[in-house]
Amino acid sequence: MNIQYLPGKFHPLIQVGCSSALEVTPLPTRFRLLTGTYVLQVNRCRFNQYAISAVCPNCKVEDGTVEHFLLHCSALEQARAPVMREILNIL
Repeated sequence: MNIQYLPGKFHPLIQVGCSSALEVTPLPTRFRLLTGTYVLQVNRCRFNQYAISAVCPNCKVEDGTVEHFLLHCSALEQARAPVMREILNIL
């Protein structure tokens, strides 16, 4: 993720086309992922007093890291596929 800030411009991750609820709803999640404050399973495992597994609760295959959540989780493939196609088309 490009975290470079250009004064007077919005970061591409927080830019929305309009102010509809469908466009605005994912903004808090985007902010938390961008700033590193999104609580994933790996973080819960580290900071919880109870024995919690670091394995992703969605796919139960790998540790639930940000990289896994964004790129590898098979349970999120349907949501990720259109975005990845768009990125590949741009490249």
